[in-house]
Amino acid sequence: MTTMKALTLFFISLIGSAYGQITLTDQHFSGANESFVISTTTDPLIDYNFTGANVAWDFTTLVATGQKGYITKPMTSAALYSQLLFGSFAPLAYKATYFASTTDLPLAQLTTALPVSIEDISLFTKKTATAINSVGYELLINGQGIAVKSDTIEKRYALPLNFGDTYNSRGYTALDMNPIYNAQWRQHRSRSRGVDGYGAITTPFGTFSALRIKHEITENDSIYLAIGGTTGFWLPLPIPVAYEYEWRAVEEKEPILVIKTSVTLGTETVT
Repeated sequence: MTTMKALTLFFISLIGSAYGQITLTDQHFSGANESFVISTTTDPLIDYNFTGANVAWDFTTLVATGQKGYITKPMTSAALYSQLLFGSFAPLAYKATYFASTTDLPLAQLTTALPVSIEDISLFTKKTATAINSVGYELLINGQGIAVKSDTIEKRYALPLNFGDTYNSRGYTALDMNPIYNAQWRQHRSRSRGVDGYGAITTPFGTFSALRIKHEITENDSIYLAIGGTTGFWLPLPIPVAYEYEWRAVEEKEPILVIKTSVTLGTETVT
């Protein structure tokens, strides 16, 4: 049985005027120096399974219970080492368009496994006409930033996006936390995505022609720890299979609505 306790995100948007199939290009995704206000809410009756062709999604009963900001920062404001890895002198595949704080990494598990404080994690994003890619991260540990390139670059979106499109991608990242702490972190991540619906989505902020994108995310992370000068060991981090359901429109460069879930013992629960 699906647990229907929902955490959703929806962006303040303008009202659309036509509700047919749309195509999303790189012009409909964030670049540098953009900011958004995200409203958060819970709704025990929200239905994230309803989708298909020419669908009318009605989320007008959502009531915001909180808000937070999201800012995409230009590479010129990144730390020096991050600029070397992802800035104008980086290899073409790693030249990031912007960076921003992310909650995609298992911060809670990382913080529990390490005797150091991880204050923030930033994701570096490269946007082109054909893809939105994740090229690396910066972790702020005990006030010091450590940046790392992804050895295998994950493609978050293949562009342009149309109803019926599907694609898969993988990402691999390995971070050595020395000299701050004698530890290493490895991330193996795979995503399968499908544009499984189109139609009109209505929230308290208006009605929009939208595509719905379903992401299935499988991640295997591990931490290498060496305590007290002894031989270290690899500690796996338990990360359940996750799904993200997002509705995107041409009026906004971030989703109109996002619902995130995870699967535990075969049960999908909104997280």
